[in-house]
Amino acid sequence: MFYFLSVLSFFIYSFLVSKLFLTSMMSSLTNGHFIMSLLKLTVIMFLFYEIIIEWRVYLKPKKSYLLQRRLTKHDFLVSISVFLGVFSSYYMNHSFSLGPVVASSLVGLIGGLLIPSLAVPIYCGSFAGMVSSLLASDPLSIIMIGTFAGLFYISGSETFKGFGGKLGATAYFATLLVSIFHDKFSNIMNGGTINIQYDVFIVFIIGSLGTYFINDRYNIGVVTASSLLGLTFGLILPNVFFNGSALAVALFCGTFIGMSTTSKLENWASVILASAIGTIIYLYTAPYFAGLGGKLGLIAFGSTITTAGINNFKAYISKN
Repeated sequence: MFYFLSVLSFFIYSFLVSKLFLTSMMSSLTNGHFIMSLLKLTVIMFLFYEIIIEWRVYLKPKKSYLLQRRLTKHDFLVSISVFLGVFSSYYMNHSFSLGPVVASSLVGLIGGLLIPSLAVPIYCGSFAGMVSSLLASDPLSIIMIGTFAGLFYISGSETFKGFGGKLGATAYFATLLVSIFHDKFSNIMNGGTINIQYDVFIVFIIGSLGTYFINDRYNIGVVTASSLLGLTFGLILPNVFFNGSALAVALFCGTFIGMSTTSKLENWASVILASAIGTIIYLYTAPYFAGLGGKLGLIAFGSTITTAGINNFKAYISKN
């Protein structure tokens, strides 16, 4: 049973990130940015390359183990943690008007400092709690999101390990399901003109490298490192720059790239490359999938997968 769930989760993750990147490429074409479209086509090829590696090298060899894997009490505790993360983040955002970045960061930081053993699933839930009230405004919707996110977190626990942004991708799927259930999917796919902001790349770098090096130097955990930066800049940037809120969102997205393990992003150059990829995907998908919790994580997820694909392809070429 768990093997089937893992395979299903693998294809769901692969579909979600592929859809996002293909939408970004079509957005480039629609806006007449043909060179950027060709660049993204290359990026998508490396994305697919790494997805195939993930299947052949990491997931397929686990078949025997996954066939014997059973749900445990810890899995139940983890799913409850995701659920609580959703509720906490959503109500901090909408009831206290903290904003999605500050609310999610605060939940993550509290979880990282007080309950480090469950900080990761709590943080995952906090991303789903960033969903817009236009897509989920009643308690039943939040319960559904929390339930879906918790189940998907467990079923996908053995896939795409070590890639930053996977938590957000998990949350994204849960909020996407609820938007479809409430027949609001068309509301998130309106499209529009792309606004190229070069300062977005700068804050992406600050977020990704900051998280990467803070965790590596002080060993405080990726959740605490990411949420600490998200909270700090989420409070500062909106009060310093006229577009500070947008910059805080982009920086928060960058922190998820920095949450990757060194087996996926082995050095600072890889982190910067992933940030560059994340920036162009972020900018060109801004009008799409609006309001879904976890979209930022999905962007980071695809960016780290692509960067790992580039590094693995380079390693393959150097050996042959």
